[in-house]
Amino acid sequence: MSDMVKRTDTEELSKAVGQILDELSLIEITNDADLKQAAEFREAAKSTLKAVTKTFAPEREFYYDTWKAVKETENQFAHPLEEAISIASKKMSDYVTAREERARAAAILATNTLRSKIQDAVINRAIETGDDSELDVDLAPVVVKPQESIKIEGTSFILDWDIELVDFAKVPDKFKMVDMSSAKKYVKATKGKEEIPGFRIIEKRQIRQSV
Repeated sequence: MSDMVKRTDTEELSKAVGQILDELSLIEITNDADLKQAAEFREAAKSTLKAVTKTFAPEREFYYDTWKAVKETENQFAHPLEEAISIASKKMSDYVTAREERARAAAILATNTLRSKIQDAVINRAIETGDDSELDVDLAPVVVKPQESIKIEGTSFILDWDIELVDFAKVPDKFKMVDMSSAKKYVKATKGKEEIPGFRIIEKRQIRQSV
């Protein structure tokens, strides 16, 4: 504990908070008198909360200002490095993605070329021998595997996927997110008088938050 917050202060606050919590367990509102008593309890709790905030404010502000100064100095060095790492990572990912796309395209081309050569060989043999029985035989699938992914010590690349919205009308309903925040703001702005299809407006009393 620092010199800014005295032990006597924390002891008094501890007693006050303990009393508030003890009283909280006894609150049960079944009539108007209980409601009034709960309101008095709430005001007492708010008063104690203000005392807690006021007691720790100087220490909190001191350490916050110190932390902020250190963090600003740290960020002068950290932010450029984080940006450099981000740019390098993107360039590496772009290269590896393009490399693999070229490798897949080359493998498809090689596969099609090899299949074409095999088919030509079968046709030529049938012409030479006069036996066309092999022409009706399904050829075994021929696949040329793409070039292996590049490996760099200390760096690994994982397969990831991204999406781009091209036609919202075709998006399945389960992927259409409901903007609850905007809907709530609209209902509040219209004071619950304007309904929104698919929503049920719930009217309830809330305690006005005051300082």
